[in-house]
Amino acid sequence: MIPDRDKPKVRERLSRTDAPVTLVYFTQEDECLYCRETHELLEDLVELSDKITLEVYDFVADAEKVREYG
Repeated sequence: MIPDRDKPKVRERLSRTDAPVTLVYFTQEDECLYCRETHELLEDLVELSDKITLEVYDFVADAEKVREYG
């Protein structure tokens, strides 16, 4: 999702992050209109910084996490 020409700049900006960041993404098997694109973008961000992690949960299969996060 992030063009190769933009990755160095994004990587540099993400390197300014002091603390680790966890992105929590909820989706479902029958994804919404932009869910696939959103998931790809989040995965690209994770690849550009070792300070970012991504947790992906399914609304149905991970119902306990859904309740936990409200």
